[in-house]
Amino acid sequence: QFITRFKVLSGFKRDPYDHILQIGEIVKNKNLIPNLFVWIGDYGPHDKGLPHTSEYFRELVRNLGQHFSIGLHPSYASFGNPEQIKTEKSRLEDLTGIEIKKNRFHFLRFRISESYRILLSLGFTEDHSMGFSDRMGYRAGTGQPFFWYDLLSDETTSLLIFPFTMMDSTAHFHMKISPEEFIEISKVKNENSWLSTHTIFHNEHPSWKGWENMILNFVSEPDRLS
Repeated sequence: QFITRFKVLSGFKRDPYDHILQIGEIVKNKNLIPNLFVWIGDYGPHDKGLPHTSEYFRELVRNLGQHFSIGLHPSYASFGNPEQIKTEKSRLEDLTGIEIKKNRFHFLRFRISESYRILLSLGFTEDHSMGFSDRMGYRAGTGQPFFWYDLLSDETTSLLIFPFTMMDSTAHFHMKISPEEFIEISKVKNENSWLSTHTIFHNEHPSWKGWENMILNFVSEPDRLS
């Protein structure tokens, strides 16, 4: 790992974790505009990333805004802290020049109903965190978007929940299946809709052989909804 880092930092080797622009080209060529959730928090024990002041990072996010619909990926440390989420949301808005309305919690770490109320108070209109981290399936009992119903206030809110049914890291780390098996599972239909109505991919999984081709194969399937 030390030798690899030295070669990457010296410019002699491509960063094995840097696949995001490749993904951007894939979706651009397929005329798709998927969501991209950007981590822009502060470095910490569970938050590893480039500082939001990095010019490389800032230019990268601006370029990615041409291929993706940008949302916030709040830091792990921001859990239950509306002020920190507000700070990170403002950072991303300043960087992109657009109002950030979409959210996906880091490590799927959120609490119903507290976390949803925080999102509403900060002006978010979509959340994409409703799903399992260790299995595939319908955590909300549906693969279709729905407005969150607040039981305490007894009203339907304006926060639209997008449940996901599949995630690449789940297949790799928990289910131990290959990219090819992941694609095959995604073809399963249930109640006349794709199981993978809403699927999450990360920008890197260099330890997963064949991962780089998986997104291309996934979006190449006929009649894919998203």
